[in-house]
Amino acid sequence: MDGDLIELDVKRRTRDWRERPLIVLDAVRFTRNLTLDMLRHAGARRLNTASNAKAASWMVRESRDAILIADWRDSFQTGPGLIRSLRRGSGPERHVPALVLSDRRGVVEIEDARDAGVSAIAVRPIPTQAFIDRLGEITTHPRRFIETARFSGPDRRTPRPRTHDPDYKRGADVVAGRTTELDAARAQARAIIFEKLRRNDPLAARVGRSMERFLSAMDRIDEKSAEIIELHRMTLGKLDDHRGAEMNVRLDIVAGLERLVERRTAA
Repeated sequence: MDGDLIELDVKRRTRDWRERPLIVLDAVRFTRNLTLDMLRHAGARRLNTASNAKAASWMVRESRDAILIADWRDSFQTGPGLIRSLRRGSGPERHVPALVLSDRRGVVEIEDARDAGVSAIAVRPIPTQAFIDRLGEITTHPRRFIETARFSGPDRRTPRPRTHDPDYKRGADVVAGRTTELDAARAQARAIIFEKLRRNDPLAARVGRSMERFLSAMDRIDEKSAEIIELHRMTLGKLDDHRGAEMNVRLDIVAGLERLVERRTAA
């Protein structure tokens, strides 16, 4: 149900991060220089800096085998938002290891960054050795890259699976016969509503309610209903892509889904 798992190339995983291009995104010169000093002290050889997301995005796309170290101070768009846009792309830069540096954050905000596709989050102030260890972890032992309608990025789940055991994947209960595909989809719709309301995103919760209403009239999942379920998941991904947009833009996305679902269920 949740898409494909993609293993990164072994050579990329074993190459020392100190030899790779490091792109440091931070709009504040003082903290940017602190980060650069730690990296130089650790032996980094190829350092690049950017003061805005647009410049950092260009550097990642132009650099071969880069690592992104992004600040997340005031706006989701400066760090996690940039990473999400890279993950949703089609080029090799979508696999860039991405470490976010942040002041202390709440659980919901940390989950937002995780859902954007960050490789890891480090909370300031961070000791130099801990910073080095985190970089080594995300480059030497990267999480598997996952692609779904709602998410692209390193596996968000912990603990990490040691094998490709199907029991670890979402939807395993359906495969094992512990529940039906319809009941699993209904449970997912309820989880979406709860999650999005907890994150104070009523428009995204409205997508969950639309999915719940549609499934309430179903007695099984067929090809047509599976397509409509996938439309809901894709809409949630679009809402995340436009989380910084004007309210009317996000509202049009949800209204468009509802019109499409109405037409397809009436056909």
